Amino acid sequence: MITNFKVFETVENNIELKPSDLYKIVPMNSRFRKSEHETIANNVMSILYRTGNEWRDLSWEEYKKERKKDGNFSNIEKPYFNDVIRWCTSANNAKQFSPFWNIKAEAERDAEKYNL
Repeated sequence: MITNFKVFETVENNIELKPSDLYKIVPMNSRFRKSEHETIANNVMSILYRTGNEWRDLSWEEYKKERKKDGNFSNIEKPYFNDVIRWCTSANNAKQFSPFWNIKAEAERDAEKYNL
């Protein structure tokens, strides 16, 4: 008779990506195939991470305000922002923006690393 055992329940995609999982990854080879779009999308992830680390709609005005804090802001960023913002409002959208963003969440990677 076995008396000492653990039961683990496996749940697929239990841990959702957060902007903090993506902001350090440059989303190369994006759907637009232009580095300007990729840079702006990366800026959006950095801002989302800094301002609560939650997926949400980011307005142009908030983007502009936060980018001015970073330095090197230019109004030339607006058309690229308009193109990419819809891809930066959820983990699922971000994964579709760039194959480099199609990753597992850090918490999920840590769980696998430590065999949890």
